[in-house]
Amino acid sequence: MITRGYIVGKIVDDLAGLKYQVETRNRLQLFDLTKFCEDFFKDLLNIVYSLNLTNINTERSNNPGIDLGDSKKPIAFQVTSTKTSQKVTDTLEKLTQVQIDTYKDIKVFIVGSKQGSYTINQALIDKTQFNVDTNIIDIDDLLKDIVVLETEKLDEIFSLFKREFRQLKIELEPIDSQGNFQSSLYNQLEVTPNRPALNASKLADRFDEDDVNLASIQELYKKLLGVPRVTRELLAIIADKGKFKGYNHDCHEWGVLPQVLKNFLKMSDDELQSELAILEDAGLIYYGEDWIGEKLFHYVTLSWYTLNEVVNWAKDNNVSLRRLFNTMDFTELDE
Repeated sequence: MITRGYIVGKIVDDLAGLKYQVETRNRLQLFDLTKFCEDFFKDLLNIVYSLNLTNINTERSNNPGIDLGDSKKPIAFQVTSTKTSQKVTDTLEKLTQVQIDTYKDIKVFIVGSKQGSYTINQALIDKTQFNVDTNIIDIDDLLKDIVVLETEKLDEIFSLFKREFRQLKIELEPIDSQGNFQSSLYNQLEVTPNRPALNASKLADRFDEDDVNLASIQELYKKLLGVPRVTRELLAIIADKGKFKGYNHDCHEWGVLPQVLKNFLKMSDDELQSELAILEDAGLIYYGEDWIGEKLFHYVTLSWYTLNEVVNWAKDNNVSLRRLFNTMDFTELDE
């Protein structure tokens, strides 16, 4: 069960990280916020303050002065990462009389940290009834109000963050001329190994003209590289937990009941089938059959004679299949 302390800690850590990210953007003179950012904070402010804010910019592009409004409360927000007195002044100067009449409480929400003090023209304050001390809020002010919320609202915020916080961070990340940004999925790609077998001479006694040779081992290497490392590891587990026998075929192969894999790995059916689908699509497994008593069962079976021979060589020579498939250092097969 997720505790209140964990949820509060996660929200605090995420928003603290967001503050640092915004400060970095500001140093690069990047102040614009996307509509996604506005909508995220709209949802967050609605939960924290029990509001029904809507994005006014969807009604009119770049609505002057304010971004979010709840006419029934009535309250409105300008959402910005610019914290200066000039930004607050610009916001107030752009307000129309209709907006001033509609929204009695107009706030500036700083995505980041506000200044220690603000200097705003008194005539402008009188016209808009803007309170410099209470109507400028930032991430820290928001956090103070979040940590005292009831559990139900914290759960709502936690769900919002799980759905959308990663996208929010991406929206706020600078993009270089090559399209790179810090949270890019490309940065999370595994480093592709490049250690194929050069001669595979340790398997030479297993070579035959048609099935197992250096070319087939190098082809196996390419197939394995097309599979995520955590999924490749499943091949080693199939061999470690399975049996080497004929699954309705003349040749022997390593295979195991999928129920055995599920129980050993403590995976759900969906999780296991997802991993097996990747291996099947890569041509590394297939579903063989064998009898248990009078019943015919499907087995997850290592396909391809070359793969089975590599597994047999590793087992015969006490070479760790887990290490071999994780590191993809097939030079272990070379003399």
